[in-house]
Amino acid sequence: MRNKGVFFDLFGTLLTYGNMSAAWSDWLSAFYKSLRKYGLSISKESLALRCDGFFGRPEPPSQDDGLTVLERRIKALCVDLGLDLRSAEIQKTAVAVVKAWQIHISL
Repeated sequence: MRNKGVFFDLFGTLLTYGNMSAAWSDWLSAFYKSLRKYGLSISKESLALRCDGFFGRPEPPSQDDGLTVLERRIKALCVDLGLDLRSAEIQKTAVAVVKAWQIHISL
C-alpha cells in the first residue's frame, strides 16, 4: 500500500504555545501598524472586530498570484476594508504579523 500523504500536528505538539493573549495582541498590533502605512483609517479596536474569526473563515480561492493562504486572507480583508495593497505590500504585512506571532511559539 502506497502512502498518500503525511500529517503533522504542528501546534501544541511540535511547537508549544506561549501566552496566546499576548500573541494575539502583538499580531493585531503588527497588523494595525502595517495597514496604517497603506491607508487604514479605522481604529485598532475596529480592526480587531473585523479580524474576529480571521483564521476560521473559508480559505480565499487561489488566483494564481503567488500569494500564500495567509497572504490571500490578508488581501481579502484589505479588500473588505477598502484598501488596495499590491502583492509586495501584502507580503510585507504577512511577514510582520508572522514575526509578531512567532515570538510566542517555541519548539
